[in-house]
Amino acid sequence: MINKYNIEIMSPVHIGNGNKISPMEYILEDKFDRIDMDSLFEDKDFPKDEFIEKAKSYVYLGSFYPNIAKRHKLYSLEVCDELKKKKRVKEVFEFIKSGGKAYIPGSSLKGSIRTAILYYAIRNDVEIYSLVKNQLTQLSIMGGNKKKADDQVEEKFFGKTTYDFMKGCIVSDSNLASPDILKLELIKVLSVNIANKLQPKLELLAETLVGNKFEISIKIDDFYFKGEAKELGFSNKKEYLENLPNICNEYSKSLIEYEIDFFKKYGNEYKDLIEFYENLKNIENGFLLRISWGSGWHSMSVARLFQEEPFFMELRKKFRLGRKGIKIFPKSRKVVVDDKIYPLGWIKLEEIK
Repeated sequence: MINKYNIEIMSPVHIGNGNKISPMEYILEDKFDRIDMDSLFEDKDFPKDEFIEKAKSYVYLGSFYPNIAKRHKLYSLEVCDELKKKKRVKEVFEFIKSGGKAYIPGSSLKGSIRTAILYYAIRNDVEIYSLVKNQLTQLSIMGGNKKKADDQVEEKFFGKTTYDFMKGCIVSDSNLASPDILKLELIKVLSVNIANKLQPKLELLAETLVGNKFEISIKIDDFYFKGEAKELGFSNKKEYLENLPNICNEYSKSLIEYEIDFFKKYGNEYKDLIEFYENLKNIENGFLLRISWGSGWHSMSVARLFQEEPFFMELRKKFRLGRKGIKIFPKSRKVVVDDKIYPLGWIKLEEIK
């Protein structure tokens, strides 16, 4: 069974490729111009030796022969309102691309779907809740490697790699799109301080997707749920994959309510975020997911279900989660500062009939 979906970007999305674009590689004016440095260095009008000498300390390309550099644009992006008012020159987190074109990897979507399924199962099945609770309780006592701890919790439900029923869920990459659809956004990291105030702590720049539609497909491979493959033990888990829209919406709307409650604690300054979330939770068609960078610890974890359990604070201590003296966890949020303040990473998937 293959279902095709339109993806609508509900709030700016950044999916990184692990690279940062140096100020030596771009011009930031009314637009963000990414420069092809190999091509620029071949330009006979560009004094490359002088540039290399200056680059030993630090140089912003825009202050060094910008008109020559602009002849060699790889691509040009719109810039958020906040950066038009006051330019910030720093490294830019680059959006993932294939052959120079932007796309949404299926792995980013599948990771969010996986978390939603686990959350749904724990929340709605007493046996699974107890199973994961016991695992987390043991971790709060014994400690260990954080990554291995996450893997152990997932194995309790999904099974080890060979027996992981998510093998039966195949999520495609999206179609490719020109990088010009991206936008340069200012990201602020908000953090709760010791005085219990939510304030900006750090500023970042990132290429993001905004307001564009993509297409992907999700295939439920029946091979893993019938015949000889039944020995893998996937059969009783297929219902989770067949009920993805409802499962993802239940998870997303729970997360939305959690975020609304969080921002309401910190006054009128964050009314844009509350308004965004209030509108988002009333969306009826399709289903919501929060994906990738900036989506936050609670978007990628099921631990929110156990915050009231006695072992949770001990678990935080063992894995050094949060800051001593600050009860709330997680205490930080990444937000986009544009015409309004937005959260990162929200998308809507709507089936193509």
